[in-house]
Amino acid sequence: EETRYLVGFGLVILMIITALAFLLRNKLASRIDELMKGTNALNSNDFSVRVRLDTDDELEQLGHSINLALEHLQERSEMLKFLPEHTQTMIARVLDAGATQVELTEARDVDVAIMETDIRGFTSIIEKLKPAESIALINKYISLQADVVRAHGGSVDKYMGDAVLVIFEGHDAMQRAIGCAQAILAQVERLNESEPQAIFVGIGLSFGPVVMGNMGSESRMEHTVIGPAVNLAARLCSL
Repeated sequence: EETRYLVGFGLVILMIITALAFLLRNKLASRIDELMKGTNALNSNDFSVRVRLDTDDELEQLGHSINLALEHLQERSEMLKFLPEHTQTMIARVLDAGATQVELTEARDVDVAIMETDIRGFTSIIEKLKPAESIALINKYISLQADVVRAHGGSVDKYMGDAVLVIFEGHDAMQRAIGCAQAILAQVERLNESEPQAIFVGIGLSFGPVVMGNMGSESRMEHTVIGPAVNLAARLCSL
């Protein structure tokens, strides 16, 4: 009878332990799934995801760390909108080579096609518009150009008011620049059909050697191009 009692008591304890282990496993599994959601978001560059753990243990601290990483990466992802493609390429190339930071000394000689565009008479146009209308109008035409530039493998170096400076690197750069200019003119003409105010765009193209490098200061630098080809594109655009 003692043996039966001990066996019965042991079975009850075993059942309790098994039930607790099952509950703990399910609870832990849900936490692990939540953490995996965060790590998968990091791998897929979906930085809007946040890990939600309502616990007071090491897993919650890990979830908090994942959320901080997602927030910081989301900020950096937004900042990429302000960096031209050729600047992003330069940063990746420098860091892949083992450098810990980008220096002002970074520079190279390269043959590129330069395109500068300019909205004709834009100053007189915006004098009749409200500030918000002026920005909306310029963004409409600049966004159109940016889409065409991207489709032709170009990189917008900078926006200068209503003017745009674009760089084409690599194989058949000049041919792609010419195709881009023709496409911009066609798109602008098509857009003018639905706009009360017709907009005309001037374009200057040149091809030649430039110095592409970092300019500015240690606290604020810009990766851009200088040289006669850049000046020639600007002069042709003004004509």
